[in-house]
Amino acid sequence: MQIYAIQTQDEADMIARLAQEIWHEHYRPIIGEQQVAYMLEKFQSADQIWTDIKQNGYVYNYIIIGSQAAAYMAYREEDISCFLSKLYVKKQFRGQKLARLLIDHLVSCCQDNERKEIYLTVNKNNDRSIAAYKKMMFKIERSVITDIGNGFVMDDYIMRRSI
Repeated sequence: MQIYAIQTQDEADMIARLAQEIWHEHYRPIIGEQQVAYMLEKFQSADQIWTDIKQNGYVYNYIIIGSQAAAYMAYREEDISCFLSKLYVKKQFRGQKLARLLIDHLVSCCQDNERKEIYLTVNKNNDRSIAAYKKMMFKIERSVITDIGNGFVMDDYIMRRSI
């Protein structure tokens, strides 16, 4: 199985479509339809993905299975850390260790660039993802509430693991 990096606007478009599918299925019960729609437009539109890559230092990686985009992640390197901003797997591909494959890839990239840790934010009510991250050696560090505008907040845990 190969991990690809977004190199073109067409790939950003593909990942934005995948985000729409995953978010509506997975996050609607957790944060509601209005916040899902808002966050997709603000953070996961094709234009925002492309801007994050070209101007904000993010790397987007994805996995294709057959002819379908199956999973993706986005991260940004910082001084001693890597911030894992996004990690999502399409429902039909969950349980196939794609998240672990992407995390292993990220660990390797971070090691190559002498980063010491990876951290992320995860919704406090996203029990399945929290459990998956714990299996991949992430630990809950603290809670954080972030105002993302339009009357919405992200009520998250910050999770961290050493490399």
